[in-house]
Amino acid sequence: MIAVIVSLIFLATTSADVVETLSNAAFAPASNPLKITRVHYSPQEDEVYREYLYKDKDKIRIDVEYGNGETYTSYVYDGKSGYIEGGAITKEISLQMVLFGCNCANFGAMEKVEVVSYEGSRALYGTGKQGNELYLDEATNLPLRYKRNNIVYLFREYTKVEGIGSIPFLIVKSHLDEVAEIVRVAGVDRRVSLPRNFFSVPKPEVETLN
Repeated sequence: MIAVIVSLIFLATTSADVVETLSNAAFAPASNPLKITRVHYSPQEDEVYREYLYKDKDKIRIDVEYGNGETYTSYVYDGKSGYIEGGAITKEISLQMVLFGCNCANFGAMEKVEVVSYEGSRALYGTGKQGNELYLDEATNLPLRYKRNNIVYLFREYTKVEGIGSIPFLIVKSHLDEVAEIVRVAGVDRRVSLPRNFFSVPKPEVETLN
């Protein structure tokens, strides 16, 4: 009888449910401005570039900074919608940008869901038509592992950050079982002063013919 009840509960879990649950924390208004620094490393742990996530109230912006000093804004959330390069994106992709800095945990892969054991704990295992695989923590719905083709993302060291919810302080990306990239949260700064119109959405670039 218990097994039947558990089965019915998790068959009702959908990608929309997961996105809604995680979005409630990620996009809720923050009481104070904050800045999260993510550092992207090569497999040899040489620094490649940095990401800076800024949040003030219900607005979010992500800037990318390369070693040569070049900086650009990769993502903006204006309190209602997310944008990449001035173009609106789905709520699901917007959530992934905030939690992970990349579109790397496709919740849409959860077309079929079952409860499995993952590293000694119970997890939700979602699969999709394209062969995508997604493992979620059963209690929190936070992604643990995502596989797409020959690429695997592992999400580790989740830490609750006031104003944005739980985010992984370590992400490991592998390709064909070889580590391809390592991402670490290097710091959370709450002493942030942001200029006016900091969260303005950049206008899309228009290509012109020469």
